[in-house]
Amino acid sequence: MTATPKIYGEDLKKSRDKGDAVLYSMDDESVFGPVFHEISFRRAVELGSLVDYKVIVLTVSEDVVTKDAFTYDAVQNGGMSVSNAAKVIGCWRALSKRDVQSEIVDGDIFPMKRAVGFAQVINPSQKYDRVSSKLFAEQFQDTIERYKDKRRQELRAEYGSIDEVEFAKENGLVCLTKHIDGSMDAFEKSSLLEWLRDDVEKNHCKILFNVRCLSEGVDVPALDSVIFLSPRKSQVDVVQTVGRVMRVSPKTNKKRR
Repeated sequence: MTATPKIYGEDLKKSRDKGDAVLYSMDDESVFGPVFHEISFRRAVELGSLVDYKVIVLTVSEDVVTKDAFTYDAVQNGGMSVSNAAKVIGCWRALSKRDVQSEIVDGDIFPMKRAVGFAQVINPSQKYDRVSSKLFAEQFQDTIERYKDKRRQELRAEYGSIDEVEFAKENGLVCLTKHIDGSMDAFEKSSLLEWLRDDVEKNHCKILFNVRCLSEGVDVPALDSVIFLSPRKSQVDVVQTVGRVMRVSPKTNKKRR
């Protein structure tokens, strides 16, 4: 029984037939036998076995970022690039739900509380603008604070003054971030997952960044969101990852239809 059958493409199957590769594709009935039952995500949601989900596509202009704070020299010294800083701001806005309030139909207008973020690499690169799990974990909230300072300056320039109480209300989400990877021992990984499961105070969201180690075999039913910080080519990876947030969780009011 599997949620993500491993099925290989025709090119690889041709290589197998030529003897150039050894494959065990799960659509090969001579090896795995016939499929005795299949259920789609849609049907599982209809039955109440999974909860429904929404896809948010982030489109954030680099103009929202203070460019003098995210220069090439900053990247060379381990800092965040303009494009990655824009991704941080987009993720923060999505987690706060501030741009989708009109689309919410179930009354859950409050910010998300738990998320996992998938990056391209573990460590930041001085040569390439890659999405680093460690860098996002280290600089996520600091990037948001810089963005908020920029917005304050823009609003003051336009209106002369701002209502700090209202500004804090609209921009109050604080993100607590950590990193996890396959080099960590079982105890450290377990501790980080337990941190993610633990209760979250109001207007806070926990994000656990990784590259691949949270794609499967992770049980956090209270998870609210999965963040893809770079394109994913594997449909199997996407299905496995989205499945992390579709589990029913009374703790976070994720209910069956």
